[in-house]
Amino acid sequence: MPQKPVVDEATCIACGICASVCPANPVVFTIENVSKVVHPEACIDGCTECVNNCPTGSITIQKL
Repeated sequence: MPQKPVVDEATCIACGICASVCPANPVVFTIENVSKVVHPEACIDGCTECVNNCPTGSITIQKL
């Protein structure tokens, strides 16, 4: 089932870890003042690297 990450902008600290661990091509995230999902279609089904590595727990996966 396709999925996409969702970032809680209220708790995101824009550390960039989600973008650095994302194996998708193109990378799903860009970092501005907070992490932004810019390529949700590239998210790899079953991958949860961003969720597992987010130090603030600000990312969840939404099944489409």
